Amino acid sequence: MYSYLQYVRSIPKPKTKSQAYWTLKIFLEYVQNPDRPIVKKKAGGYNKPFDEDLKKSLDKFSLEYLESVKDPFVDLFNWTAALQESDYAPLTVLQRKSTVINWLYYNDFGMTVQKERVLNRRLPKKARPTTKDKTLTKGDLQAILQHCRFPLKTVLLCVVSSGMRIGEVMKITYDNVDFESSPVTVTIPVKISKNSVERYTFLSSEAVASLHEWGKIRQQRLERSERRGTGIGRIKYDIKSEKRIFPFIDGTLTNSFVLALKDAGLREKDPESGQGTITFRSCRRYFNSHMKTAMPVGMVELLMGHEGYLARSYDRYEEDEVRKAYLHAEHCVCIADGGDIARVAEELNQARYERQGLESEKERLYAELKKEQDYTHDFENLIKHKDLILNNHQAQIDELQDAIRKLQEKPTKV
Repeated sequence: MYSYLQYVRSIPKPKTKSQAYWTLKIFLEYVQNPDRPIVKKKAGGYNKPFDEDLKKSLDKFSLEYLESVKDPFVDLFNWTAALQESDYAPLTVLQRKSTVINWLYYNDFGMTVQKERVLNRRLPKKARPTTKDKTLTKGDLQAILQHCRFPLKTVLLCVVSSGMRIGEVMKITYDNVDFESSPVTVTIPVKISKNSVERYTFLSSEAVASLHEWGKIRQQRLERSERRGTGIGRIKYDIKSEKRIFPFIDGTLTNSFVLALKDAGLREKDPESGQGTITFRSCRRYFNSHMKTAMPVGMVELLMGHEGYLARSYDRYEEDEVRKAYLHAEHCVCIADGGDIARVAEELNQARYERQGLESEKERLYAELKKEQDYTHDFENLIKHKDLILNNHQAQIDELQDAIRKLQEKPTKV
């Protein structure tokens, strides 16, 4: 049998493993005491480790449960109902149900078609988020950035200008960023990408400038974190092994983001789900909607790491082609209030394209000139060859005339 910890440790992806830790913990605690209400964790709460003794206790109980239970369907049915009563989002309920079912499948507990139908009727019909997200405007982002400190400001600019997921931004290192390219290129490796496919994206000049400013104080912030970890009972923070550009946990950054929203007067909660209407995903959605007004849809989907019906676009676009299109549309994701910055950026991009056009025209004219020169050279060679042939013919004619004259001068025998 696969106990609680044995199953979780067999999961390769860290994020999926963390979710399985907490999901099975909630399920096993519910089985132990069904009358105790399920308390929903706050944002970032599932990223924190829980007590090792509790893990061992639940691991032992999981084996006892697997040996004693004959049909876990009733427990699973009641547990999913309790999750919904605790205001869990529909998609979260379905994900947690799937995690428990997979664990049971590992231990040879199958589910009949009839029971699965009964369970599915109890679950939400649509696995879609119930929160109505607010559509961010440029003014909203400007207000949020005014109340942001490093590194949150830099993180937001990176998300808005690149379309990366917040989890991807938090895991990239300086080795993933090519500051020499134009625009600056970020390579998202397989181990970071959500869909396990390596891709690239770009950063705006605004985000790069903020990234350089964050780099000036990053070491200082790391050293401060290390000093915080020297207290009794705390784990010492090893700054030498930290290679991430933003070495923070999701919860810390989320709390800072919520405070910035409150200070900007933009913190709102959906009345049905109780979740915030503005999240990091809202910033990614800003990139998606605004870049599509100036770039082909397939290119934007490529940079964001979307697949599905646009999979062919990944093979159709060359990186240089996408790079030029991003430079042309970069002003769409520039947030700083620079007056006519969008117009100036557009004029600058137009000047770049005109220069590229002039360079192309120059190369075309040079090619035509070279072609004409080649034609002239060939014509001159042809004339020289013709003159040479004529000279040779004239020499032969002269020889024949000399021979005829000699024959005419030679006396005839009678």
